[in-house]
Amino acid sequence: MRKRLPIILSSTALVLALFGSTSTGRAAIEKAVPLAKRALVADTAKNALQVNNVKVSRTPTPNTLLPLDATGKFPASVGAVGPKGDTGPKGDPGAKGDPGAPGASGVQVVSANSANDTATGLKTVTANCPAGKKVIGGGAEIQSSPIYQITVNKPLADLSGWTASGYKETASGAFWGVVAYAICAQVA
Repeated sequence: MRKRLPIILSSTALVLALFGSTSTGRAAIEKAVPLAKRALVADTAKNALQVNNVKVSRTPTPNTLLPLDATGKFPASVGAVGPKGDTGPKGDPGAKGDPGAPGASGVQVVSANSANDTATGLKTVTANCPAGKKVIGGGAEIQSSPIYQITVNKPLADLSGWTASGYKETASGAFWGVVAYAICAQVA
């Protein structure tokens, strides 16, 4: 079909050129022009005047959508704009609330490592917060290959640091160690 389209268009142009000067050719062109003009202006799509089966209207009408104007507001015909919402019923501003508690400050991450060796059994290490700071978070990791289990991973009861333990059951000759991380801050 693609190879035939240029031939069809060329043939049509040749026919119009040959017969365009005759009365039959002029009549055919005069009938084709209104159709061509109509093709330039598309009809409104059947669903262009509604959204999800809800009709659109430029005037406020029940069960219809109303477009915003050029300033992004509803037209004045919708109704008057109410007062700004930060005042009380008598126009006075509401009471000011109490200030919130201060947040954490001076956040610092502290870590501590156990011995990194081939020993079997339990290894425990604690990352202690500097004086005047409390733990607000933390974590632990085992540094080894293969990976051994972390058995304890928690803050100290008085929030002065973070403790972690790991356990290696059998002798494998692999080096391993436990690292504890404490996220410390001054908390009011």
